[in-house]
Parts: sequence; structure tokens; C-alpha cells
Amino acid sequence: MDDNLKWVASAGGPSAIIAEKDLKKWVGCFGKISVQTGEFHWEKDLAYPDKTHYDSVCEFEGLVGVVVVDGIQVIVLGDEPATTAWHPFPDKQGGLLIRWIYANGMEAVKKMLKQIPAHGWTHETEVDIESAELILFDSAALGTEIEESIELRLTPGRYEISSLEYHPDDQTHFRLHRMIK
Repeated sequence: MDDNLKWVASAGGPSAIIAEKDLKKWVGCFGKISVQTGEFHWEKDLAYPDKTHYDSVCEFEGLVGVVVVDGIQVIVLGDEPATTAWHPFPDKQGGLLIRWIYANGMEAVKKMLKQIPAHGWTHETEVDIESAELILFDSAALGTEIEESIELRLTPGRYEISSLEYHPDDQTHFRLHRMIK
């Protein structure tokens, strides 16, 4: 496993994974794009009281799941706004989303990466990946103005997503989501 993981944080809401091609359509918590005109409208515009994309993903209850928001397939990392990293498998047939709940520094992360259990995973959902280029980011962000993100490169196809609460000791807790084709 790679020690040089890139981490991305959320400002308080769920993290989202969407196809890179859909970023220009993602309005986060800032507004709504009119289906009729394609124009952007601010959230507080009383003429357009629809939920924002962020509102829609916040309704998801669970650790990880798939929702569709205005035609955009979203993998939602729910529960709490944990800092998250992506570790791809060498064959681009999946990878591991690592959510840092608590740990005593990067040495704990490196140790954990060498000891991930093979058993104890819980099946969460399945997702059809159509685009090989995905982006993990804070769902509140406007898609055209994302400050922090992680690129996920996967072979298109159907993936199983499983989760594991990993507590190797009383000072370390990671929430792991495994995507396998």
C-alpha cells in the first residue's frame, strides 16, 4: 500500500464521488441549475425553491451509498465528515476509500495500511461505473470551483462497495470502504 496518500476533508457535510464529466453540472450548496434554461440560480432565489445538490446528498442516511441527483450518479460518503483518502488497486479494478476517524498521526495510518483485515466487511451497495474518471470532493462545493479533490481512475463496470470499521487499538479508528469490480 502507498504511504503517500492524498487526503481531502469536508467542511462538515458528506463527501461525494461523481464522474469528472458531471462536475460542471454540480452546484453543491450554492444553488440550482434550471432544467428548462440551463441557467444557475442562487439557493435563496425564492422563484427556484428546489433543493440544492448538497441538500439531496445530505438526506442520505448511511455510511456509503449511491443516489441520483438531477441525473448525476453520486456515491455518497455519509455519516460524518471524516478526512478521506483513496488507495487504488494496481489493476484499476477497484480500490480502498480510507476515512480517518481518529489516529495518532501518519505512522498509525502506515501501520493500518499493512494490516487491513480480509474478513469482517459488510456489503453496502453496488454501483455501475460508466466513466473511468471520477472525482472525490466535499459535496457542498460548486463543481467548477472545487479546492480539494482526489481523482479516482477505475475501469468501467459494476462494483461492489463494502465497509469495515477498523479499530486496531483504542487510539485508532478508520472507516474503510472497499470498491471491487
